[in-house]
Amino acid sequence: MIGIYSITNKLNNKRYIGQSIDIEIRIKRHFRELRRGVHHCHHLQRAFDKYGEDNFETEILLICNENDDLNEKEKEYRKKELEIDLSTLTYKESY
Repeated sequence: MIGIYSITNKLNNKRYIGQSIDIEIRIKRHFRELRRGVHHCHHLQRAFDKYGEDNFETEILLICNENDDLNEKEKEYRKKELEIDLSTLTYKESY
């Protein structure tokens, strides 16, 4: 499944928003890296270490087709998220 997804801390609602051409495999890779302590996003890794895996949930935010520009879709979605609630910060830096 191609699209935009999130990993959300259930305790503080902070989100990591990402994109993939295979969301299921990408999310599994995120959690494998988080469990091993080697995730590329240090903010997400620290939160995962502090709060534990049970306090994170994943969600598919937008399903895309192969012709969609995923970079643009991710930017649009993250911008929309910030406009909805400026107090909710994402783990991934804004563009």
